[in-house]
Amino acid sequence: MQNRQLKGLTASTKEILSPLLGWSSIERRWRGELNTAAILRQVGDTGDTLAIPMMLSFAMASDREVRAAARSAIRRLFEQMPLEQLPALDEALRQSWAHLEDWYGIKPAAIRKFKTNTEDDLILLALASGHRDGFVRSEAIRALGEVQSTTIIPFLLVRLVDWVEAVRRVADIALMEKLKPAYGATIVGCLGLVKRLSENSRFRPAYSDWIVDLLKDPACAMFVNDGLKSHNRYVRRQCYPIAAGNPALSRKELVDRALRDVDVNVRKWVFAVGPGLLSAGEVDWIDLSTKDPYPPIRRKAFDALVASQATPEVLSSFLFDRSVGIRRACPTVITQKRP
Repeated sequence: MQNRQLKGLTASTKEILSPLLGWSSIERRWRGELNTAAILRQVGDTGDTLAIPMMLSFAMASDREVRAAARSAIRRLFEQMPLEQLPALDEALRQSWAHLEDWYGIKPAAIRKFKTNTEDDLILLALASGHRDGFVRSEAIRALGEVQSTTIIPFLLVRLVDWVEAVRRVADIALMEKLKPAYGATIVGCLGLVKRLSENSRFRPAYSDWIVDLLKDPACAMFVNDGLKSHNRYVRRQCYPIAAGNPALSRKELVDRALRDVDVNVRKWVFAVGPGLLSAGEVDWIDLSTKDPYPPIRRKAFDALVASQATPEVLSSFLFDRSVGIRRACPTVITQKRP
């Protein structure tokens, strides 16, 4: 019979974890008698973030070595996870995984005893903000709000869409205290997550406004500029409009970078708003759009030329366009424009 606890994990991770899942071994594994710490370290090396909920019980174990190995593995797996996947992890933390009563049965008073001396401990506290008990989530958010660490920002953002209003209010207050340039780099890295959360009906548009206003501050220009170079396309997409409103960043350099971006959504954005960012004549928008690899952008250039006084000779270059639609439309337009 398939073990539901292992659903979604890679075959190699399942093989590593399987010795720790049997009911017959539950007490022995918590005592570390099954070489538990070594197994947990192996799991941390897999990069399989779906294993994080499986290790929460070990992170609360009484055996110091087991507890430390679990928390270290959880932290390493979290660091490899794209922040856009945090809502999915948050949901997984509330599933009924077996052998996790020491995690699910935790009370708000216990949260106050959580240490935050290391990143390993801090990540565990942050994960408690996704607990199925609303009082535990609320207490965890309050505790996170007192920590001066950038690690907590994405967890505060996720709780802004919590289904319990009281928890949302606590997260709202905690986040407001963190909307400062000192957290700018982390907030830029969370822009993809913010975009995803904005699709939730409980996400207030004001949250996005607060973040955008902060990042448009010249003090955050360096962080936004770094976001334009991010390998995460979701972060880059959000950074370009923000950068256009930051007075400390060059609009010409911004436009040039956007025109070279591999993400077609960024190029669509710059062709749509770019003419309004620069003075007339700084960029030949039609010429650049005719050379863009994305057919809809070239089609806009073709339509603009058709609406202008472009000669049949200029339009003839579209006769060999890679887009079937443009190639089919071009002969008719050329015929109409000939005397």
